[in-house]
Amino acid sequence: MNGSCFIHSIFKTVMKKIFLPLVIVGLFVASCKKVDKNVQPAIFSVAASDMADLKPGTTLQLFSVLVPDSSIVAPIEGTQFSWDYTLLNSLGNIFYYYDTATNTSFPSATFSSFQNQTFGAGTVVATSNTRYYTENNSTALATLGSRIDTVVLAYPAVGTITYPAQSVVNTDKIYSAKYPLNYGDSWSGRGIKTTYRFIVNAPLAGFNNTPGTQVITTDYDCRVLSSGYMKLKGYATNTLPVLAVKQQTTTKVNYFVNGTPAPASLLSLAGITDGQVKTSISYIYYSPSIGYVGTLNMNSANTNLQSAYLRKYF
Repeated sequence: MNGSCFIHSIFKTVMKKIFLPLVIVGLFVASCKKVDKNVQPAIFSVAASDMADLKPGTTLQLFSVLVPDSSIVAPIEGTQFSWDYTLLNSLGNIFYYYDTATNTSFPSATFSSFQNQTFGAGTVVATSNTRYYTENNSTALATLGSRIDTVVLAYPAVGTITYPAQSVVNTDKIYSAKYPLNYGDSWSGRGIKTTYRFIVNAPLAGFNNTPGTQVITTDYDCRVLSSGYMKLKGYATNTLPVLAVKQQTTTKVNYFVNGTPAPASLLSLAGITDGQVKTSISYIYYSPSIGYVGTLNMNSANTNLQSAYLRKYF
């Protein structure tokens, strides 16, 4: 089913499941241009203390950019850039609410946030109000996993696939930032597995309340690609120092029923292909002035903007 680093990462965000996650995440550049090279930008980095908005009891307000927007292009490597987001059209407002993390499946989590996650394929889809669990400490910002509500996918003339309410724990942390964040920094993660449990009830295919799992394997690479200054919508007189992190993520989805690979005949009835691979590219901006600034998500070829979320108030 369709399954997103942080703003999600936070963590984005494959076959039959749209990810966001993590936590909630990708940034792009509107009207990107070089600053006068005679004016050297101040040297800056983003520390854990700069991410004060990412904690329990706070609310982050962003605006969703109306796409497509031909003025938005992907950041390129370098320093002394200027990004002007003041003229972007808004599709609507988005609020991220950060609460205390109380799920024992995520003992190191420092806060959590809600975001819709869509399951399904084609005309058969369902949405879960998913809670993402995040750890923000003195060294890093990382997505740990999520908690989903019950999701039922009903396939005509086939049956149902039901995802019961469950905690979905990553086998490793997916890092959105490592502190202090500086231009040129990089990090990566390999073979991180996330496993969802489901129940198949498809009598015509020979399955009656049969347990199954959906295993998503994630590889990702992050690099602090660019640095410069940004103007945000509604705050044209304020210029923020920012760092742009490029995150490239590859996910592979496999299905198992009764502990063995799901039969192709069953998956085809539900319009599912086992082993589907999806690549996504995001750009995430962080600022020592306000912490997380926003996310823009590109297509896999890094040529078209798919979605964009930027801070509206700070």
